[in-house]
Amino acid sequence: MYVENKNASLYAAAKDSAKFFYSGYTTDIKNVFQTMNMSYKDSSSNSNWTSVYAANYQPVMKQATVRKQVMPNVRGMGLKDAVYLLENMGLKVAIKGKGKVAMQSVAPGTALAKGITVILELS
Repeated sequence: MYVENKNASLYAAAKDSAKFFYSGYTTDIKNVFQTMNMSYKDSSSNSNWTSVYAANYQPVMKQATVRKQVMPNVRGMGLKDAVYLLENMGLKVAIKGKGKVAMQSVAPGTALAKGITVILELS
């Protein structure tokens, strides 16, 4: 009649720290890697904006495409970088949460008009 009380957190899968995705201003990301003495692969080709992801347990910097009048992908960016980029494109930004950008209300690649409000949900 006795049922042992089990703790579900003991059986939950651990998060894989080797998987990550960040995005932001290229110079700032390079400064972080250099300050932490981390090796990384740089495929950003002198772009102002970069995405960073893991490949074989090593960070890889990839050029993030930002074009005028086209919604960029700001997922993975910190709030400062995302707001700077979007407001300089003539967009209004509304924010929910804290952390880095997890979702954006306007899909990347969508044609833009000035004055559109973009809602950023942070994680």
